[in-house]
Amino acid sequence: MKRTTYILMTLFMLGLLTACVPVESLPASETASDASSEEAATEGAAAAAEECGEGLRLFDHPRLISEPVCIPENAQNVLPLDLNSMEFMLITGMDFAASSQIAQFFISNTHPEWLDELVTRTEGLPDTGAFPPNMEAAALAQPDLIVTEAGYYEDNMYDLMREIAPTIVYEAQEEAYQDWKPQFRFFGEALGMEAEAKALIAGYQERIDALAETLGDSLDGQTVSVVRARPDGEMGMRLAGSFTGVILGDLGVAQPESQQQAFDPDTGFIQIDLSSERWDLIDGDYLFVYGVQPTEAGTNEAQALIESLADDAIWNTLGAVKTNNAHAMDAHWHGFGLLSAHEVIDDMFRILAGTEPTVENPLLAPGE
Repeated sequence: MKRTTYILMTLFMLGLLTACVPVESLPASETASDASSEEAATEGAAAAAEECGEGLRLFDHPRLISEPVCIPENAQNVLPLDLNSMEFMLITGMDFAASSQIAQFFISNTHPEWLDELVTRTEGLPDTGAFPPNMEAAALAQPDLIVTEAGYYEDNMYDLMREIAPTIVYEAQEEAYQDWKPQFRFFGEALGMEAEAKALIAGYQERIDALAETLGDSLDGQTVSVVRARPDGEMGMRLAGSFTGVILGDLGVAQPESQQQAFDPDTGFIQIDLSSERWDLIDGDYLFVYGVQPTEAGTNEAQALIESLADDAIWNTLGAVKTNNAHAMDAHWHGFGLLSAHEVIDDMFRILAGTEPTVENPLLAPGE
């Protein structure tokens, strides 16, 4: 329930280094143990290959919600039916099996510089439409693998997917639901792109470390609050399990105490909607207010809200407002993946550190 409801709201929008020790230097017991493990692994792989058939491999993972599934050893025509896997494929240059209106909608609203890339790479392909996806178009695309997240669709939709192609349905982690890094690691393993996934995560961490170094101790004892502007006038307070909460955690910057829980235990959401009487809970030394789409006048939704509150008595009691540290941000702050994460880091460099990024955004546009 938590995931399905939140996702519907959202739609409103290298190798591992190890010590290399010569076999002859190991004690006999360790050598025998390693040989035995190797033999068992080889036998297991052979059994899996026999079970799955030629050209397939048995994929198992703690975040897989089903039993182990036989998937192509080298998938060439993948159909992503959630936005997370779509973004991973877009960034890594993988071929798409189909086009998607909802993917184009999301990219156009959050990362328009990537829209032409997505359109070009899916031009002429069957269009799975909006939400839920058109399964006739999905079948027409003839994917050799489908990837999606649990909780996006009703159970019968997943059954239809499995009739079309081998299907990987993965579970997001509970503690930090919108942490994209474990998801990218998962996609890397599932799609044979482990080195690419590790490199992307390392690039993000390099920029986080650079921002932390630039900030130094300037934010010691200070808090950063993030809220979503809502059309009904309420503020959506983003919690530690949210996309921006995860970035702040990676950076080592504190959120206000009211936002330090991963999600609301009463609703399971990573956002708590607050009327103006409770706006004291959103206050921090810095307050980032973001919107998900432009207003009818074409202005930033968050900027329009902040301007409308210029004479609001409650708004003007907030410490961040008094110190001119309430900032209107764009829709990428409502993101969930690496493209948005890098743009949020850009914003934090400029606002929290008062400087341009010391390490450039590697995904500012395709090919950069």
